[in-house]
Amino acid sequence: MKQIKKSVTFSIFFFTVIIFVSCKKSSEPELGIPKIYMPQAAVRDGGSTNNYPVPWSTTNGTRNYVFDSVNNTIEILLGVYRPAVQNQNSFTVDVIKNVDTTNKLIANGTITNAVILPSDVYSLPATVTVAEGQSEAMFHLKIDRKILIDKYLSYSGKKLVLAVGIANPSKYELNKSLTTTIIIIDSKVFLPPPPVINLIKGGDMELTSQSLWTVFGTGSREFGFAADKPKGTSGGSLRLFGDDATDVNGSIYQAVPVEVGKKYELSAKVKIPGGGNQFWLLFMVSDVVPGTATWNEANNAFMGINTWWNCGKTALDDDIRVVGCEGQGLFGNGIATKGIFTATKSTMYVAIQLGKSAGTFGGNILIDDVKLIKVD
Repeated sequence: MKQIKKSVTFSIFFFTVIIFVSCKKSSEPELGIPKIYMPQAAVRDGGSTNNYPVPWSTTNGTRNYVFDSVNNTIEILLGVYRPAVQNQNSFTVDVIKNVDTTNKLIANGTITNAVILPSDVYSLPATVTVAEGQSEAMFHLKIDRKILIDKYLSYSGKKLVLAVGIANPSKYELNKSLTTTIIIIDSKVFLPPPPVINLIKGGDMELTSQSLWTVFGTGSREFGFAADKPKGTSGGSLRLFGDDATDVNGSIYQAVPVEVGKKYELSAKVKIPGGGNQFWLLFMVSDVVPGTATWNEANNAFMGINTWWNCGKTALDDDIRVVGCEGQGLFGNGIATKGIFTATKSTMYVAIQLGKSAGTFGGNILIDDVKLIKVD
């Protein structure tokens, strides 16, 4: 019963597409010459681009795919059509996948935010036969959704593209402008969101994280500090401290590979004991190496705590985006943007700077769960 329902659904959609294409664009320049084509190549814009979006539905709501929840497959409707002629003989065409065409469309930006549909997730028939006395035949691009999720979850949010065509008819001629269909699948419909990846290495501030950060400047620090921690964290944290009689100005940082023009969100849990004065704790974002000439508070302080800005004098224990007060520099105010900035180079630097001048920290400054997440 399930298979019958699927066939009926596809048939309704197929015939609707043929009627739609026939009204939108005549595929036969000369009456009486039966030229074979794929209706899906013209369904979107009459064949100007041959784009075939999935999902796509007719005006009556019939969809161009069927999702089989039992077998976890997606079947995308495709077809072959030959306008009616007096002698409706049977004929066969080859079904081909045009990888070169697909790659060119992606490489030249014709289809943005796109990747080729991986070859190990789908199947196509080698040939399609239109039976004697018939004008059309359906076939399907069948996708194994389990493999798609297991191996290509990182493709979530992208367009999955594949050019599918017909060739070598055993009889009649091809309408060459409509023999290739550019299938463009909206992965958001079929894939769950990808797992959130923290681009910061050693953001858990355990003892093993120490080697993942570069240290420079003055001040004392201890990774994997277990006696206390910011709320909502577990395991060890980073303890920053110093002798109240000595001025401090030191940083830890790491280089992070990113994509130019994409947005990223920086966050961290911090705990300030209160009672301190004339100190600062800054989370810095830069596209230059920390410690070089253009790396400074004015250019790169993204968000932080600064007693001169009237925060940090009393106890704080929360996300830096919530309790911070300072945010300036070339990448804007991280407090105002909730820690979001746009990458300007393929390598960005995230640094944590602690300092005081003739002041006191009031105790241990604790940091944990430092994260940098791609958000766009």
